[in-house]
Amino acid sequence: MTDNKVKRAYEIFGDGAGIEGNFCGVPAQLASFDKSRFCVIPVPFEGTVSFGQGASRAPQAIIEATRNIELMDYETGRHPFAEGIYTAEPVHRDSSLKTALALMEAASRAWRNDMFVVVLGGEHSVTLGSLMALNESGRPFSVVQLDAHSDLRDEYEGNRYSHACVMRRALELENLQKLVQLGVRSSSWFERKMEPDKRLVTVTGRQVHHGQGLEAIEQLIGDVYITLDVDAFDPSVIPATGTPEPDGLSWAQVTRLVRETFSRCKVVGFDLVELAPMEGSVNSEACAAVLAYRMMAWSLG
Repeated sequence: MTDNKVKRAYEIFGDGAGIEGNFCGVPAQLASFDKSRFCVIPVPFEGTVSFGQGASRAPQAIIEATRNIELMDYETGRHPFAEGIYTAEPVHRDSSLKTALALMEAASRAWRNDMFVVVLGGEHSVTLGSLMALNESGRPFSVVQLDAHSDLRDEYEGNRYSHACVMRRALELENLQKLVQLGVRSSSWFERKMEPDKRLVTVTGRQVHHGQGLEAIEQLIGDVYITLDVDAFDPSVIPATGTPEPDGLSWAQVTRLVRETFSRCKVVGFDLVELAPMEGSVNSEACAAVLAYRMMAWSLG
């Protein structure tokens, strides 16, 4: 990215707070589908959550929070907004499967346009839509899942497309080569009794605390998609989530793992899911906004 391009982008943006509803508030000239590097897809679906509520409010809250962050990412010194950020219309249907299928269509369209896809959930079931889109491309791909939970149940409360089953459904996709789980610290008896799958690598939260995780990233094959359930973080970092678990990962641990994934692999997109905004606090959505923008910065190389 040249200095002239960055300067021109700041001139277009001006000194205002930006356009409401657009990621980072980018104006129309930096938000067209055909010319933007990034495609942000809000998915305010919340239909199978099993504890705390509020994930449907997360996409809007995160986008609103991005209007209050600096346009130069502090760590990288990069300016993702200058590459163009298109914010799609929210994807929301009346069931988890229908929502995933609608997201699949939206993500496929963005990837056909050679865009980097950013999905803002919503509950974790929505991730399946992005993964189905990658599977439909016919290319081998891998998934990095940062999460407190395995999400490997075959069904939950009678629903095979519950947020608790999303990674089990991912393992059924024929072009998935590796699923690397990082930070897991809660799993059911049924998940622990699954048949071994050579594509599945699980690094627990305790193992991450002891410095493990980076070696698992080395096993990724093909295009890589990152799904980040915010309950991967310790609740002291992001308390606003429906299923918090203690002894979670720190900001430094999560960002190191994600940064290294970008450094070592061809990451084509990511999602942030399971944020549930809390009344009277903006800490969690502010953290999510900074993380999303930084991941966009890392994607620029």
